Amino acid sequence: INQTESNLTVIGTYVDKLEERLASFAIARRDIEMREEKCRAIEEKANEMEKERDAMIAQVQTYEGEHEELKTLLGELVSERTKLQQEKAALEAGRDGLLEEGRQLRETIKT
Repeated sequence: INQTESNLTVIGTYVDKLEERLASFAIARRDIEMREEKCRAIEEKANEMEKERDAMIAQVQTYEGEHEELKTLLGELVSERTKLQQEKAALEAGRDGLLEEGRQLRETIKT
């Protein structure tokens, strides 16, 4: 009977240790699952941010292309404006010459 009680005590102790290990394992497993869930959430967020970054890079490239086009257009507009200003100055000089010539003709006619 003592031997049986001793064996039962040993078995009880062994079962208690197994239960403690199972409890520790369950806690560790729960912690691991929580960490894995957090990792998945972080990976999803990182993927979303990467897509957003790629979209922003594409948008910046589009803006840079538009900037170059506008820069070229601005250069053309400046050249056109300079040309028109020169034409205007020439026309004004011609007009002033014609006005002077008309004034002189009027004076000649009066005399």
